[in-house]
Amino acid sequence: MLLLQYSWLIAGIIALVLAKKDGQLYKNNPSLYSNYGQLNAGKIMAIIGIILSVLYAVYIVVLIATVGWDAMKDPDLMQERMRELLGQ
Repeated sequence: MLLLQYSWLIAGIIALVLAKKDGQLYKNNPSLYSNYGQLNAGKIMAIIGIILSVLYAVYIVVLIATVGWDAMKDPDLMQERMRELLGQ
């Protein structure tokens, strides 16, 4: 689960680096390239992916801090701890 989350973060960072490099190529010689909008769209998608990955990482950290690592692996214990947290 965490591997998938980090792979999106890494992909977003790589996309931003490539977008910066391609943006410099475009600015040096704009007549060679058409549709600069796709570069901007890719940049925006990379930023959205990074933001979602960071938010998910924060969510996981808060979840582990709240219910504990052992409850993450045991659904019954997770339900019990959630009931305790919610006061039920």
